[in-house]
Amino acid sequence: MSRGSSILIAVLVSLFVGFLARQLIFPCPPPPASNGSVAVTVIDGNGSPPDVVPEKANISTEDFVFWASNTKKKHIAIEFADEVFVNMKKTGKNRWAVRCDRGTCFSDEVKVPADPKKEYKYWQINFEPGHPENGKEKDGWVIIDR
Repeated sequence: MSRGSSILIAVLVSLFVGFLARQLIFPCPPPPASNGSVAVTVIDGNGSPPDVVPEKANISTEDFVFWASNTKKKHIAIEFADEVFVNMKKTGKNRWAVRCDRGTCFSDEVKVPADPKKEYKYWQINFEPGHPENGKEKDGWVIIDR
């Protein structure tokens, strides 16, 4: 074996032994536990209704939902047909709204029982700052399945 390959093998063995020693002394932490939140992205439709990803969000009674706009140029509002979460506010359109601030909205605790067959309809409204009356709406659903 040439001197160059001996050095290469020695370096590779040293790196491998060093990696094993590090794993034994400082093992990787386990993945974080679920924090009980579900993220939904409201995507600006550039003049047409916004898209939402995922369109149907499956959550548990322990989860919170976080909606966020994909652009700082638009604000969003999230309004449900039913009072699904604690602390929702009744709107003038006979809907129930979650807390929103500019491009983000947050749910509080789930208020209704889990039922995997029930879909709770909501509208995500994307609008120019200060002009919610001109907002574009798109349907979405929350399914509380556990």
